Amino acid sequence: MYILLFVVVLCGVWVISRRKGFKGNLPPTYPGCLPIIGHAHLLVGNGKRLWNLLEDIQRECLKNDGVMHFKIGPMSYYAICDPEDYFTVMGACLEKNYFYRKLLSVWVGDGLVTAPVTVWKKHQKLLYPAFGQQVVDGFIGVFNSQARTLVNNLARLTNMGPFEHLEYIGRVALEANLLTAFGLELNEKNIEKMEVYMRCFDDIRRIMIQRIQNVWMHNNFVYGWTELKKRQEKALKTLQTMNDEIIQQKRRAMKHRLGAGQTNKVGKRFKGFMDLVLELVEEGVLTDQEIRGEVDTMVLAGYDTSSTTAAYTCVLLGSYPDVQEKVYAELEEVFGNSDIDVEKHDLSKLVYLDAVLKEVGRLYPVTPIILRYVDKDVKLRNYTMPEGSNCAIFLSGVSRHKVWGADKDQFRPERWLENTVPENCNAYTGFSTGRRACIGRSYALTLMKITLVHILRNYRIKADHRQLVLTLELFLKPAEGCKISLEPRQIKRE
Repeated sequence: MYILLFVVVLCGVWVISRRKGFKGNLPPTYPGCLPIIGHAHLLVGNGKRLWNLLEDIQRECLKNDGVMHFKIGPMSYYAICDPEDYFTVMGACLEKNYFYRKLLSVWVGDGLVTAPVTVWKKHQKLLYPAFGQQVVDGFIGVFNSQARTLVNNLARLTNMGPFEHLEYIGRVALEANLLTAFGLELNEKNIEKMEVYMRCFDDIRRIMIQRIQNVWMHNNFVYGWTELKKRQEKALKTLQTMNDEIIQQKRRAMKHRLGAGQTNKVGKRFKGFMDLVLELVEEGVLTDQEIRGEVDTMVLAGYDTSSTTAAYTCVLLGSYPDVQEKVYAELEEVFGNSDIDVEKHDLSKLVYLDAVLKEVGRLYPVTPIILRYVDKDVKLRNYTMPEGSNCAIFLSGVSRHKVWGADKDQFRPERWLENTVPENCNAYTGFSTGRRACIGRSYALTLMKITLVHILRNYRIKADHRQLVLTLELFLKPAEGCKISLEPRQIKRE
């Protein structure tokens, strides 16, 4: 049965490829392209194999002046690692690629990450105020409290040798999301729900990447017969049920507040995420279904990316003791030898820590690849991408292009303070650039900085980044070797 379905799909792909093929001044094609299926056979495997493949495409792309060509079935892709072409594409191509629309949208609907341009423009304009700096500044107290919780949770692991720290950072980041973006209480019931949410979240992320890697599963009819589809439906049902519970819980809290005679004394510019979207629903601007999509998108982009980047930062600081001590010296200069909270005015003083985060984002972008659909002819430096093609922007490749200099593969935060960063590389590709760049940048950076301040004031980190093995599960995640050891520092308690 499966063999027959696979043959049918291949025949369909061949017919489509005959109709949709295009001619043009194609860049060099990545080796291994087969008739009909292109490079699709190279995708098969697990997330580690997929990332190894993409890294190899990236290396070949960088050898060929930053642009290459590859095919997934009938779809032609321009792999882009050239910084100038990167900026051109991010400004000209706003429409998301097939993978977002067909595969991810079943999970997050038309959220900001997956939405077609017409929907994205509307949602971004409506939701942008919830991520403004003044709103984020109102969360600083919560971020400090959660960072202290993390420090306490890590205390029992000091002097105990290497351990995996991502789950500890991820938990407090998700709790911070719960308290700030969703405005919910941090009680035992909500924490338990969020733990279930995290498990389903991780499961469906792995399911999605498995479907992407197995090209025959792109066909909905074929996919509907698989066990993977059953797992997806089960996880989605749990997530959607919990989304509805979060929304209803927040609605009840808002009604109770209004029933008690309390009113919102701030305008929409200063409302948190969930308060804002529920008000927009009441006004008939957003639907409940659109809220569910944005809630999943908020969790997808709000906690997972920031906690993973913070975990990579700990590993790199533990691997480069001289860099870690420079960060600690800066913390002593700003806070003295004390345990006081990080305040708004402190964040701008953490110049070296900011450079460290940028350098981590350059070398380990959690979203290493962005896929866009080319809806009009786009002129690159040396090629023209024709309408109907696709492009894969390798942020990890742009950040390792030769314009960064001979030390492009080295972890050197000082580059951000010496004015040696290429002008056309936009300082921090970790949050992308252009009109569809991440709107949660301020939220994520503030959360990460405060979390790292508390960790580094209390602990000295040891690690070895050479042990890191990476996997692509929608995001660039650690598969192995993401471990640190902690030694306590002496700090004056306030």
